[in-house]
Amino acid sequence: MMNVQHIELYTPAETAELTGIGVVLQRDHRRRFPEWMPPGAGHARFNLLQCLQMSFVAEAAEFEIGPGKAYAAGEWVAHSALQFALKEPGCIAGDLASDVTMPGASDDDIRDFTARRIFSEAFGRPNIVAPEFVFLWGDGTDWFGPSLEACLGALPEGDPRRGKPFLSLHLPSFARRMVAKLPRPAVRILQCEGA
Repeated sequence: MMNVQHIELYTPAETAELTGIGVVLQRDHRRRFPEWMPPGAGHARFNLLQCLQMSFVAEAAEFEIGPGKAYAAGEWVAHSALQFALKEPGCIAGDLASDVTMPGASDDDIRDFTARRIFSEAFGRPNIVAPEFVFLWGDGTDWFGPSLEACLGALPEGDPRRGKPFLSLHLPSFARRMVAKLPRPAVRILQCEGA
């Protein structure tokens, strides 16, 4: 027996519930931003990574940041948030422990190992150190890091962004909110006969 990961896809209606971006707006974004939301053939379906990106675009819209700028930053936001989301209970279903060979591994260790493996194998991304915060200004510039203090410390003294409003997003909380809304787990680990 071997384990395979099945990445769940959500319908446009489910995606609207998860992200706050309605079905008509999803269609518009697929047409206007094919580099971020490939049109695809047939009926649209979205995985957790795409839902996280769309949800960020919806949050950015509340700060009057347009979708073009938000999708550009949203790609990294979604990848970082996905690492946190995959570690949340309820995001992955199936026998998580079957591939883990660490003696005495705790549930958290198993969930962390499985999340990292799925992130790199199923989503095709190398493991990165996900920052906890993202800050996005209205001009589309962004900064990822551990805290607001670190962000402000990294900005030069005369930087005009210091006096401007910005969107601040705590990525672990953002991911946790998304997982809590999922109608079903985003990833299923299935046992299959195989070589």
